Amino acid sequence: IFIVGWMLRPLPVLAQAALAVGKGRLDIKVDFKMKDEIGQLAQTFNQMVNGLREKEIIRDTFGRYVSKEVVDGFLNGKMSLELGGELKEMSILMSDIRDFTQLSEKLPPQQVVRLLNRYFTEMVQVIGTYGGTVDKFIGDAILAVFGWPMPRQDHAKQAVAAALDMK
Repeated sequence: IFIVGWMLRPLPVLAQAALAVGKGRLDIKVDFKMKDEIGQLAQTFNQMVNGLREKEIIRDTFGRYVSKEVVDGFLNGKMSLELGGELKEMSILMSDIRDFTQLSEKLPPQQVVRLLNRYFTEMVQVIGTYGGTVDKFIGDAILAVFGWPMPRQDHAKQAVAAALDMK
C-alpha cells in the first residue's frame, strides 16, 4: 500500500492541472522528475498544453482578420491553401474613407492613426459578421473577399449587405 501510494501521488496534481486547463488556463505545467509511465504522462500533458496554447495564439491573431469559421477550418485541417491557386467564384468589396487625403492633411499624425485604427476595427467586425475575409489594407482602404476561403452560395448578397452596414 505504501509503494502504490508513493507511485500514484502525482496523479492528483495531474488531475488538478487538467481541471485548470479545462477552465481555460493554458499557463499550467506539471513537473515530475520520474522516468516511468507517470513521468511520460506528465511530459505528454505538457506537450498537449503547449499545443493548445499555440493554437490559441493563432486563433487570437488571425481571428482579428478572418472569421472564427475560417480560423477553425485551418486549425482543424478542414481547409488548406493549394499551391498554384484555384478557380473560385467570389465577391470582392473595396472600401475607403471619402476625402481621407484632405482630412489627413489637416489632422496631427497621432489623430490620423487613432482614426484609422477605430475605422479598421469597426469595418473588420462588420466584414466578419457577413462572412467576409479581409485580404489587405491599402492606406485607408480595405479589400475584402466573400466566398473565400469558405465557399458560400450567397457571397454577393453578403458583400452587399456588409457594404450597406459599413456605410
